[in-house]
Amino acid sequence: MTKAKTREPPAGTLTTAIPMEYLVSLGRLHVQFALLEHRLAQLIKALLGGDSVRSTIATANMRFQTLVDVCSSLYRHRLLNAPDRIARMEAVLGNACAAEAQRNQLVHSMWIAGDAGAVYRTKINAGQKKGLVVHDEQMTVEDIEAVVSRLAEVTFDVMKLGQELPRPE
Repeated sequence: MTKAKTREPPAGTLTTAIPMEYLVSLGRLHVQFALLEHRLAQLIKALLGGDSVRSTIATANMRFQTLVDVCSSLYRHRLLNAPDRIARMEAVLGNACAAEAQRNQLVHSMWIAGDAGAVYRTKINAGQKKGLVVHDEQMTVEDIEAVVSRLAEVTFDVMKLGQELPRPE
C-alpha cells in the first residue's frame, strides 16, 4: 500500500487537524461499505437469475436497507424449503445491518483533534423527546479498523450466500 501524499491546503481554506492515519481508515471504511453494497446487488442479480443489465438497473439507486430487504425477500422465495439456509441468510443480513449501523455512527459524526493526539467522534442531535444531546467518544485508528474488518467479514459472507445458491432448474 502506498502512503498517501500530503500537501499544504490552498490559502483561504479550512482543513482538518485529524491525523492522516485516521483519514485513511475512514476512507477504507467508505470503500469497504461500497463493496458490501455491491455484493448485496450481486446477490440480488444471482437471485433474479443473473440478468446483469436488469439487476443493475433495479439496484442502481437502492438504499442499503432496501438492498437488504430485497435480498431477504428473494432469498426466502428462492429457498422456501430450506429453513436452515434461510436462518443463515437472516444471520448474515442481520450482521450486515449491524455493521452498517456502526459505519453510520462513524461516517455521520464530526471528527475533532484533541490534546496530546487524542481524536474524538462527536455527534450532536436535537429532538422533541430528549432535547439537545451531544455524544463525544474518543476514538483510535484501531476502533475504525475494527468496523472496517467487520464490514469485510460480512461482505465475504454475503458473497458466499450467492456462491452457495442452488442453480436454477
